[in-house]
Amino acid sequence: MAKHLSITLKDVDSPKALSLLLRDPSKLSEETLLTSTIVLEAAAEPISGQLAVANVMRNRVARTGQSYHQVILRRKQFSCWNDLKWAEERMHNESVNMLRQCAWIAIGILKELIQYDSSNGADHYFNHNIVKPVWYVKNPEKVTARIFNHTFMRLIPYDKPRGV
Repeated sequence: MAKHLSITLKDVDSPKALSLLLRDPSKLSEETLLTSTIVLEAAAEPISGQLAVANVMRNRVARTGQSYHQVILRRKQFSCWNDLKWAEERMHNESVNMLRQCAWIAIGILKELIQYDSSNGADHYFNHNIVKPVWYVKNPEKVTARIFNHTFMRLIPYDKPRGV
């Protein structure tokens, strides 16, 4: 099993240092991985959109019975991890305040301090200005929210988590 690194709020003063850790995201702690994914997927979104993106990950973990690492790093699920060089460069140029804000969201999600789900139970999302995925085209009635550039959807059934 991979050794996971750790990040705390005092460590997020350097997006440049964090960017170097993204070369192997499987070794990141859950907190670091969730923080980084929120930054890379939703830094340009309002805080409600960042929270919704974090909730999509939490909802997938709850519905599939998988870990955050399994959910987030699954192939072609979160586009920010499709190109690690892009992720490293993007994080390197991020602001300290954005990194802190996303770390606050990640910690709140992981420690269950944040209960509000601005995604309305979504487990998928996409940037509707860039792409209209086939799973959206086939299921437009499953949209749960639209926040800024993202459309959120609930596609995974509630009743039985996969892999359990």
